[in-house]
Amino acid sequence: MKGFRFRKIRTRLLTIVMAGALLGMGSLTLIYLSTSIALLETKRNHQVETQLAILATNISAAVIFEDEQSAHELLSSLQVDGDFLAISVTKTDADFQAVELFQAARKYTWENIPEAFSGESFSIPVILDGEAIGELTAYVSDASLVAQVTSTVEQAVLVFMVISAVIYLLSLRLQKAITGPVQALNQVSRKVTEEGDYSLRAPVMSHDEVGELAADFNRMLDQIEQRDLMLEKTVQQRTAELEKLADEFRHRAFHDALTGLPNRALLAERIGSVVAHAKRVNLPFGLFLIDLDNFKNINDTLGHDVGDELLKTIAERLLATMRDEDIICRLGGDEFLIVAEELKHTTSADRIAYKLLRALSEPIVVNNKRLDVTMSIGGALYPEHGTDLTSLKRAADIAMYAAKEAGKNQYKLFHGEMEKTTQHRLMVQNDLRDAVKAGDIRLYYQPQIDAVSGTVYGCEVLVRWRHKKHGLLAPDVFIPYAEESGLIQLVDYYVLDQACQQARMWIDQGKPLVVSINLSGLHFRDKNILEKLRTALETHQLPPEYLGIELTEAVLIADAEVAMAVVSDIKAMGLKISLDDFGVGYSSLNYLRTLPFDVVKLDKSFIHGILTNPQDQRLTEGIMKLAQGLNLRVVAEGVESQEQMDYLVGIHCRLMQGYFFLPPRTCEDFEYWRAHWQPAAVTRDKIMPFPGRR
Repeated sequence: MKGFRFRKIRTRLLTIVMAGALLGMGSLTLIYLSTSIALLETKRNHQVETQLAILATNISAAVIFEDEQSAHELLSSLQVDGDFLAISVTKTDADFQAVELFQAARKYTWENIPEAFSGESFSIPVILDGEAIGELTAYVSDASLVAQVTSTVEQAVLVFMVISAVIYLLSLRLQKAITGPVQALNQVSRKVTEEGDYSLRAPVMSHDEVGELAADFNRMLDQIEQRDLMLEKTVQQRTAELEKLADEFRHRAFHDALTGLPNRALLAERIGSVVAHAKRVNLPFGLFLIDLDNFKNINDTLGHDVGDELLKTIAERLLATMRDEDIICRLGGDEFLIVAEELKHTTSADRIAYKLLRALSEPIVVNNKRLDVTMSIGGALYPEHGTDLTSLKRAADIAMYAAKEAGKNQYKLFHGEMEKTTQHRLMVQNDLRDAVKAGDIRLYYQPQIDAVSGTVYGCEVLVRWRHKKHGLLAPDVFIPYAEESGLIQLVDYYVLDQACQQARMWIDQGKPLVVSINLSGLHFRDKNILEKLRTALETHQLPPEYLGIELTEAVLIADAEVAMAVVSDIKAMGLKISLDDFGVGYSSLNYLRTLPFDVVKLDKSFIHGILTNPQDQRLTEGIMKLAQGLNLRVVAEGVESQEQMDYLVGIHCRLMQGYFFLPPRTCEDFEYWRAHWQPAAVTRDKIMPFPGRR
């Protein structure tokens, strides 16, 4: 059948064996039966023919003499043989016939016997002296033959069934011998599959192919078990590595890669427990925001490698200064944050901050370079200045900017007034860019006077911001924040363009005047300003000698090498260069000797005390003599009285500017003042000839 399947090997094997055996036995049985039936039939026929041949010899005399009685007696002799139904003898060429009917055939006629019984007829001639004188005919029943055949078939079937049973039993033993190892192998493989136990082994029950299969299966299990053990060991090893890697990733995720300190993420995770602890013990904690002063200059001048080493050293000092339970984080760049718990009072925060300042006051040596590093610290207290990380950090950030604005290298604790400064800073940073585009940055001009000749030889441009909401803002109100945000560059570019335009207009009007502008130190960290200067001069066709550049000493200190190169390039363009606020910063006489300055501007702080303070007098006179020796002009800033002017002229300082002459004014007011300026010149015999450039 198409859909029939033997699912088990033993069933298939038994079926194959039995089918083969039955087919063979059946074939043999059929051959045996056919042979036996043929033999029985041949034997019966031979017996009948023999009996008829004997009878034919004996009955020949009765036939020749037509002795019917003798013929009947001889014919009836065959009655003892139950197979004969009827027999007759006839004489050739004579009307002689003797018929003898036996048993069941007696109620029939000779002619009806073939129809009434199943059998065969036999005929042989009756011979006398070699001549056929008659014919002997007999009807023989098949009943005896059929009985013998039936008995033979029954015996054959019985033998077939017995032999089949024997074969079946032998086949069972055979299939068990063959399939037993296979079943055992199957059970072991199934158990291995279900339980995953590779230590199980299949029994080797023979040395044939099945036994080899079991042995191979066991060897396979050996290899799998070994690989499983190795895999388990490898998995354990990889798991340990992954756990270690996960720990490393977690450490990296929550710690700064450079310093190893906790980062923002870990701070955000731990601050909740710090707040909870503060509530529980009812003691405030302090949050300190630390920013290194002028770190960018160190990075730019000495390289990032030095900067990185410096940050690592700073981190080490912070760790050595603070307690183990304090949180020390690096927020990024040169910003650090410290959380100190259980502060008794505000002075505790002050002590911690000043302790940190002292820890960094010692010079740091990196790559054989001594670095004097300072930092500005802003502090905030929980819960006075904030109740979460965001508010506390914002307060500390405001305080830190206040520390920077106060001169850096100091600590400030947050208070409410600082908020106004922060809002102002944000206002400047948000509105200044639009103010430059809208032209709300106004140029104010202050004359520079030759007090001896009384001539106006130049002017300095100072800026004011006409804010739409806050009115006119002085430079000190917004310039520091513009420097901080980098927007000062946009302001300077705008002032440069407007100043060149105005200087050109004065030349066209026949009133040429040197116009000096102040440039932020940010311009002296690269050479982009050089292109801006060239563009402005070319755009307005202004001769370079009518444009002056004023810069402070701080510009040179920040990045001396680049700044000095930019100053030299500016001078090579033909512009006038002034060193502003000389004497109040980190003055270096080497700058005066090596850089091409045209003018030194004496800071107004010296002028304020020049009439009363002997030290200011001596310093001012010393600077004048130094400038004269270096063939530099000196401009005294902040002159506010006739007495100050007279004193300065007396020590050979003839170039001045200040409120005594004119406060910074708009262009219209400056032009009006210039048109009406009629100074009384100081007598020439009181001073030495003005030192000019050789």
